[in-house]
Parts: sequence; C-alpha cells; structure tokens
Amino acid sequence: MRLFFLLSSIVFSIYGNCVFAYGDYPLPICHANGATIIDIGGINTDKAFIKGVVTKADLYEYCERQHRGESEINEGNAAIRLKIKQCVDQEYAEKRNIKYMATANCFKGTMRTDSGGSQLKLKFPDPILESLGCSAEYQYVVQFKTLCPQMAKRLKIKEFNEYFN
Repeated sequence: MRLFFLLSSIVFSIYGNCVFAYGDYPLPICHANGATIIDIGGINTDKAFIKGVVTKADLYEYCERQHRGESEINEGNAAIRLKIKQCVDQEYAEKRNIKYMATANCFKGTMRTDSGGSQLKLKFPDPILESLGCSAEYQYVVQFKTLCPQMAKRLKIKEFNEYFN
C-alpha cells in the first residue's frame, strides 16, 4: 500500500501551465478523507473536468490521522496498526464505489459538481463559498481554481488564508 501511495504521488499530469499530482482531488479533508484524481482535462476551457475516486491510500492517510494521538504514544504498536487497517477496510467498503466529478465552463465562471451523488450548480465569484475555509463547501472553490485557474485569477478568487492576513 505504501508503494502505491508513493508511486501515485510521483505520477504527474501536465495540462496547460498547471501541474497536478494524482491524489489531490479537492475534497474537504480537514476532518474527512481525501480522494485521488483519475482524470482531468480541458483546463481553462468551456469543457474543463476533473474526476476522482477514493483509494485505499487516501483512506490510510485519513485513518492514520484519526488514530494519530494513539500511534504517537505507542510508536509502532501492533494494536494501533490493526485499528488503522480495520479503519481503512471499513471506510473502503463504504466508499469504494463513490465517484467524484466536477465540470466547469471557465468562460462563464460556472461549475457543476457531483460529489458521490450530491449534485450542485455554482456561479463564481461566490464570496460566501470563498470564505468558508475548512468546510465541505470550500472544496468547490478549490475545484473551480483547479479547473479554471486563469478565470479564478481574473475573478480574484482568494486563497483561504488570504482572508486572515
């Protein structure tokens, strides 16, 4: 599993002037698991898209984070490793069939997203979404900036940390 995670971190796709590492599908990872980009294209066009799935590597990171305090106290403890493995297996059974997709028309500043069956239509700029930070909704801002970096720059869509400077 660690080899898969390492290899998935090394594989890159280049679109336009942007470089994306696989494993970086924008989800609200503050308290949840991440996902892995499986396809991306049309960056800065009217047909931009990104697709993602949850992998065991994404869940390993999430489960390790959930048990971080325990694993730091008991470095390498077999019981903690077992808890992490059980967490990964349980989460994967629940999430292995979930597909994530976002499409955008960068020229109009619009985006449609399907996060595991929950669909949403958005129009940017959206100051409320941009200011939410580590929340489920902020992922949509990151998705739009990933799909339409030129329009996001033109619309002056801020990074989350810029709201606190």
